[in-house]
Amino acid sequence: MKSIARQLLLVLLLLPLSTWAKPQLLDRILVQVEEDIILQSELDQAKKEVVLRLKTQNTPLPPDEVLTQQVLDQLINTKLQVQRAEMSGIRVSNEEVDKAVRGVAKRNGLTVAQLRQALEADGVNFNHFLQNIRNELIIGRLRQRVARAKVDVTDSEIDLFLEQHKGQDEEFHLAHILVSLPGNPSPEEARAAVEKIQMIRQKIAEGMDFAEAAVSYSQGQTALKGGDLGWRPASKLPQSMVDQLSKMKAGEVSEPVRGPGGLHLIKLVETRKAQHIVKEIHPQHILVKVDDLTSGDEAYSQIQNIYQQLQEGKDFAELAKKFSDDKSSASVGGDMDWQPLESFGGKVRETLEKLQPGEYSEPFRTSLGWHIMKLLDRRERDRTQDFTRSQAMQAIRERKAEYEVENFLRQLRDEAYVRYLVDLGQ
Repeated sequence: MKSIARQLLLVLLLLPLSTWAKPQLLDRILVQVEEDIILQSELDQAKKEVVLRLKTQNTPLPPDEVLTQQVLDQLINTKLQVQRAEMSGIRVSNEEVDKAVRGVAKRNGLTVAQLRQALEADGVNFNHFLQNIRNELIIGRLRQRVARAKVDVTDSEIDLFLEQHKGQDEEFHLAHILVSLPGNPSPEEARAAVEKIQMIRQKIAEGMDFAEAAVSYSQGQTALKGGDLGWRPASKLPQSMVDQLSKMKAGEVSEPVRGPGGLHLIKLVETRKAQHIVKEIHPQHILVKVDDLTSGDEAYSQIQNIYQQLQEGKDFAELAKKFSDDKSSASVGGDMDWQPLESFGGKVRETLEKLQPGEYSEPFRTSLGWHIMKLLDRRERDRTQDFTRSQAMQAIRERKAEYEVENFLRQLRDEAYVRYLVDLGQ
């Protein structure tokens, strides 16, 4: 043992003097956010992910100091929201995170293992990716709670909204840049915001890419996505904005407009007509449940007996009335009436999609038990009118929610203790 210790000591003594004279800085605290901190490593990792996303989107990168500040601001806001959510008792389980990750992998045509391999190949720490997913779920629930507590929509509001937006059947693909303003800005704050938004618009007019300007200057929640807002129905936008967009061509940028949270520049990416065509089906159903009273083998034997009778020419409706455990449809011969195809999921939907009108399926098993489905007919219906009213209600709710969430975030940041411990220029 003493011999091994001497050998180790000799190795240490033989190390170059520079090894002892210049200790490496492994990490450092950049910002204190209430009781939490942001480390240099967190900022570096977040920047790496943002740069990767922007390059994937072919969005030009802003100057490094601008990007650094934008990413740091986002980290601070994330910390504050997660802290408030946890104080409010909001939790996200590991199972929910795993489900979300599986969803991300599936949307990209990958397994979770392949997703992890792809992320790590791009330099993204997988544990950091998981934490980001958890934070997104937590923050989403916090914002939903804020909105639910303060947002209500009445029938009269919907009627008025539809009257005001009568004849509007367009959808707009938008991007935006936000220069935020407090609820009651001082003349100096308002003037500074106007000067900034005009400066940004001038840079765009001189050739700066809109997405690059959004990443560099926008204070909106989609800044690091190039300001992309996706498709928005006209019914979800303020009338003044719709009037302006209707006169714009794809690719054009609006004059500065006042909206929720401050001043906006809006880019019209594309326009299309809104229409909501729904595929509907009219099925019949026989179910034999597997439960405490009926074992799997017994249920299978019963469904096979029913299936045999169908093949012998017995009436589907009569068999459903006699044998089906689906209480909602058994009394009417298994008739489930017309329903949107998307209202069914899993094996039931998969089975119905393969049937032609008049055909019935072979028995198949789900978590409820054994089923036989019959397709009576299928059709497509224009549900635009119903959909428009639903969208109007959602638009009013989202508009109110956006205003309330922006106010909440502004107040959260204003009241928070945030202390910068390092000059990022160093």
